[in-house]
Amino acid sequence: MGYMTGIVEFICYYFTFFWVSKHRVNVYKFVIFSIVALVGRNFFSSLFMLPEILFLCFSSYSVQKRWNTLSVFYVLYTYLSTDVLLKVLGFIAKKSLSGVPLFLAEILALPVIVLLLQFLLLKSCQSSLDTLRKDEQLQQNSRLKFLNLALFLCLMGHVFVFSSGNYQGNSQEMLEVAVLLLLLLFLLSLHYAVRHFSQHQLLERKDQELEQLLLYTNQIEGLYSELRGFRHDYQNLLVSLENGIHENDMFQVQMIYEAIHQHADKRLNESKFEIGKLINLKNPALKSVFSNKLTIAIQKKIQVNLEIVQPITDFRIDLVDLVRILTILLDNAIESSVCSKNPTLSIAIFEDKTFDQQQLIIENSCAEKQVIIQNIFRVGYSTKGENRGFGLSNVGVILSEYSNVFLTTESADYTFRQTLYIRNGE
Repeated sequence: MGYMTGIVEFICYYFTFFWVSKHRVNVYKFVIFSIVALVGRNFFSSLFMLPEILFLCFSSYSVQKRWNTLSVFYVLYTYLSTDVLLKVLGFIAKKSLSGVPLFLAEILALPVIVLLLQFLLLKSCQSSLDTLRKDEQLQQNSRLKFLNLALFLCLMGHVFVFSSGNYQGNSQEMLEVAVLLLLLLFLLSLHYAVRHFSQHQLLERKDQELEQLLLYTNQIEGLYSELRGFRHDYQNLLVSLENGIHENDMFQVQMIYEAIHQHADKRLNESKFEIGKLINLKNPALKSVFSNKLTIAIQKKIQVNLEIVQPITDFRIDLVDLVRILTILLDNAIESSVCSKNPTLSIAIFEDKTFDQQQLIIENSCAEKQVIIQNIFRVGYSTKGENRGFGLSNVGVILSEYSNVFLTTESADYTFRQTLYIRNGE
């Protein structure tokens, strides 16, 4: 009987953890760990909740590959919510299902009801949880840390109620209901905290977008002024060229031609003129991101090449997610190319009508002849030091939400390329 109840509890933990984290724990590892935990709990009753906590810690770490506030939240919420729901519904079953064997209620009815309630509860908070999973900055927010502390205190209270033996009958039931209500209150506070944080980020992003668009406008005006100066110099050279032709002075004609050619090549091939090609990118938010990153690259003496042949207005991915992805990819490309012998950054954005998809290609020079691609997506891996490489792992988290968007990575001959494919109709 104890084993059956334990198995049912672990199944509830498994599905609750999956719904809250959106990551499925390996089934074989789950089965092995559950058996070991259940045997340990049977022989050492003093362990109380330790097997379940260890199982959830193992599950959370296997998802995050590190410990942070989000990992702790997964563990605390999954254990506390599932255990409290099982206890509260167990109290109700004892009083209302007097004609039904209690073990049937515990093994069949209660788990189904608990999982149904967990599914509905987490479904109602899905947007907030999705935002929390994607945003590294939000995961470091003090409100989430406070929520974890509150959940931990509730967990300690829950453990004390069942381990002390001082609370029995109605007192125990009322305390468990109070913990359940607090848990619901914490979830509600998390929802509003994420919503407030997202609104604050949106306002900040709009301010940055406006500032970057103003910078882009000033850059375009500066380029226009330079082109006007170039046109004036070009007209003067043409007058000199005309005089040379009239005087049949081929030496003067040749000198003027070479001067025009060299001058035009030097001026028009400068990286700063690439920013003008952003005119075909019609989304203001994306235009501001690219103009900002290209300006940074030019300031770092990186040779920039940009290709946007046809006008592109919309991308088939949430704009906030796309901005996050591009910011990470461009930052990585700039940092990598700066360390290379001949720093270059090439970007191409186009519609691939053959496969009905959009492609964003970011290619940069790098110091290594070939980057080990398997390592760069690992959480915490970075060539800049330990515990700094969370960018591409965050990109992976964002892309896992989409079935029509995927990223390919290539590296060869001191060149690193990443291509983002955004397919239509999905």
